Amino acid sequence: VTYVVEVNDLPIFFLEIKTPLHLDHICSRVDADAQMRARFRALYNVTPTPRLHGISVMGQRLAFYCMDKATGRVDPNSSGGIRTLRRRMGIRGFMAVTNDVKEMAAAL
Repeated sequence: VTYVVEVNDLPIFFLEIKTPLHLDHICSRVDADAQMRARFRALYNVTPTPRLHGISVMGQRLAFYCMDKATGRVDPNSSGGIRTLRRRMGIRGFMAVTNDVKEMAAAL
């Protein structure tokens, strides 16, 4: 499932959600990473913000991604970045993304 948050019909954030069953197989995690990177490529030309954030979710595991529009670089720059959600780290990471997206949206 993909959720895209838009402002004025332009994407500013997206979330890719997979079932926890995908965690058991490395090929599923690599496929999820490839799907995230493909989504960044698809949204590159239409996102109005200097950065585009995306989060890949598998059960209670999250991977935070960010594309710098000026360079086209997507971080993390290699696959396998999905980690178990630790309450403190997960909340901090999610809030950092949320605050960055809100600031960029307010500037539009």
